[in-house]
Amino acid sequence: MLFAIAVVIVATVAARWINPLTTTGDIKSDEATYVSMALSLAHDGNLSFEKADLDRFLAIYPRGPEGIFLKREESGWPTIGGPFPYVHLATPVPTTEHLAYGKPFIYPLVAAPFVAIGGVGGMLILNLALIGICTACAVRFAQAQTGSVAGVMIGIAFVGASVLPVYTVWLMPELFNVGLIFVAYFLWLYKRVAPTTAWAGWRGPWTDVAASVLIGVAIYSKPNHVLMIGPPVLVALLAKQWRQAIRMTVVAAFVSGGLFAANLAITGEGNYQGSIAADGRKEIYDAYPFDANGTQFDTSGAVKNTTDTGNQDTTTGDVIFRLLPRNLWYFVAGRDAGLLPFFFPGLLIGLIWLARVQRATAWQAGTCLCVVASVVVWLVIAPYTWNGGGGAPGNRYILSTYPLLLFLLPQGASGAWGLVAAAVGLVFTGPMTSAPLESTIHPWRTVERKPFTFLPVELTLLNDLPLALTGAERWRIQVSDDPVVFVYYVDANAFPMEGGDAEHRPHAQWIAGDATADIIFKTETPLAKLTLDITGKYVANDVTVSLLGETKKAHLDPGARTTMVFTPSPGVWYAGRYAEVLRISTTNGFVPANVEPAPPGRQPDTRFLGVFVDYHVEVIPPGR
Repeated sequence: MLFAIAVVIVATVAARWINPLTTTGDIKSDEATYVSMALSLAHDGNLSFEKADLDRFLAIYPRGPEGIFLKREESGWPTIGGPFPYVHLATPVPTTEHLAYGKPFIYPLVAAPFVAIGGVGGMLILNLALIGICTACAVRFAQAQTGSVAGVMIGIAFVGASVLPVYTVWLMPELFNVGLIFVAYFLWLYKRVAPTTAWAGWRGPWTDVAASVLIGVAIYSKPNHVLMIGPPVLVALLAKQWRQAIRMTVVAAFVSGGLFAANLAITGEGNYQGSIAADGRKEIYDAYPFDANGTQFDTSGAVKNTTDTGNQDTTTGDVIFRLLPRNLWYFVAGRDAGLLPFFFPGLLIGLIWLARVQRATAWQAGTCLCVVASVVVWLVIAPYTWNGGGGAPGNRYILSTYPLLLFLLPQGASGAWGLVAAAVGLVFTGPMTSAPLESTIHPWRTVERKPFTFLPVELTLLNDLPLALTGAERWRIQVSDDPVVFVYYVDANAFPMEGGDAEHRPHAQWIAGDATADIIFKTETPLAKLTLDITGKYVANDVTVSLLGETKKAHLDPGARTTMVFTPSPGVWYAGRYAEVLRISTTNGFVPANVEPAPPGRQPDTRFLGVFVDYHVEVIPPGR
C-alpha cells in the first residue's frame, strides 16, 4: 500500500511535465468546467470563476474553455421556493465580479491536490490511480469467488478488456464515479465471500458505513446513483437487519444532502444543474466572461438550466414503450454503445450468473435488479440519447453501473472465463486502449472496423452517434427534397454524392472497391420503395445489397448495369422519423488515375472505386 502511494506521488510530480494537449487532447465534452474548477481550487482555494481563472485556462488551452458551464452566484439568507432543491440564497452577486460553476464540485475537489502538484497532468494521474484501485478491487473479489489465479485473470480482464481504460484521458468525473461505486460495493460485499482469514480488518461494520458514504458522494456527483443504495438496504431489510438498513440509508442521505448544502453555500443554489433565474446557468463557447473583448455573462452562451436530454418528447408512454424493446436490444448488442463490444467481460459474467441463477444469493439478486433498473431508467428518460452523446466511446451513461456486474460472479467460476473475457473484450477495445486519445478524438473510426461492423447500428441514437462528429461530410446529407430524404455514412466506404442539377440534389455515388458500405436512409414517412441503378466500370464485380433483412446479389461485367428494387418494411421508427441501413458490398475495384486521363484542370482521381449507384426513393404518403 505504501509503495503504491509512493508511486502515485512520484507520478503526480512527474505529471508537471505532461503536455495536456498532446496527452489528453483538446477540451472535449464537459472537461472545460471540471479542469477550470480544479485549477481554481488548486491555485485560488475557491470555486469562483474570475478573470484569473480565464487567463490561467488560456495559458494551457489556447482556444479557451469551450463548453464551460457557468452560473450566476447568490449570497445572503436562504429563501424557500423556485426549482429543486427549493432552497436558494437571495442576493445575486454581480456577474462582473465573479461567477459560479454549473457542475458538481466533488471531482475537482479530489483532483485539486493532484493539480496543485502536477498541473493539469495530475488529473491524468488521478484517473490512472482510479483504474488501479478498481482493478485491485476486481481482482481481490474475483479471487475470493474463484481462487487466486482465476481471480487475477477475471479481475484484470473485467477492467482491462472493457472500455474503462480509454476514459483515463477524460478529465471528467466518469472514472471517479466508477471508482466510487466500485469501492463502495467492494466494501459492502467482500466480507461476504472472503475467507475468514483474509483481510480481517475489512470485515467490521465500518465497511457498510464507508460504502454508504461513497454512494452518498456518488449521488451528489450524479443523482441517478441513488439507485445504488437500493441493494444494500434491500438485502438488510430482507435479513431483518433494520438498524443496518436505516444506518446505510441515513448515511448516504446525510452525505449527499451535505454536499448539496455545500453547493448551496458556494453558489447560492443547491442544484448545480439549474438556477432560480431564467438565464442563471449557461453553456458558453467562443467568447467568455472577463475576456479581453469585455464579453458579458448576460450576452454570452446558451441557457442550460436543466440536464439536456436531447429535447425529445419522452413523456408519453406509447413513445417510451414503442422504443424500449429495440433500445434494449441495442443496449446489449449495438455497435456504437452496446455492452457486447464495450463491456464484454461484465456481460459475460452476467450471462454466467443467469445460467446459475438458482444458486444466486440475495445480494446478487439485489445487485442484478439494480443493474436492470439503471438500464431501464436511462432508456425511459433518454430514449434517443441513452449513450451519453456521440462524443464518448461506448456508453458514457452506464459506466458507473458496469462495476456491479463483477459482483454477480458466481462462486467457483473457472479461470477460463477470464481468458474468454480478455480475448473477446480486447478484440473490440484493445486498439482503443492502446490509443485512447485517438479513440476519443475520432470515436467514429473505432466502429468502422471489424468486428464492430457485424453488430447493428443503433438507429434510435441516430442524432447522437459518433459519426455526427464528422459534420457535413458524412452526417445528415439531404439527397431529396420531395420526398425529404437524408443519408448518413456509417463508414468511409461510400464516397460523396454526385450528379443532380439545379432542380435536383445529387443522388448517386461511388462505393469503394472490395469493401462494404453501410448507409443510413432517414425519411419522414416509411420507405415504400428503393430502386438502385448499379453500374460497373473497367473491372468485373460481384455486388451484394441488403436492406432490412432482404438481400440481392448481382454479377457485373465491365461496363454492365443492373437494377435492384427493394420494397422494405417501414424501418426503425424514432422521434417521428424512420431509418433504415442499406449495406452494399463489392468484391473488386479500380483506380481511375490508372485507367483514364484526368479531366482538364483536375487532379488525378486516386480513389479505389467499385460500383456507381444511383438511388430513387419512394415513401408512403403522409397519413397512410
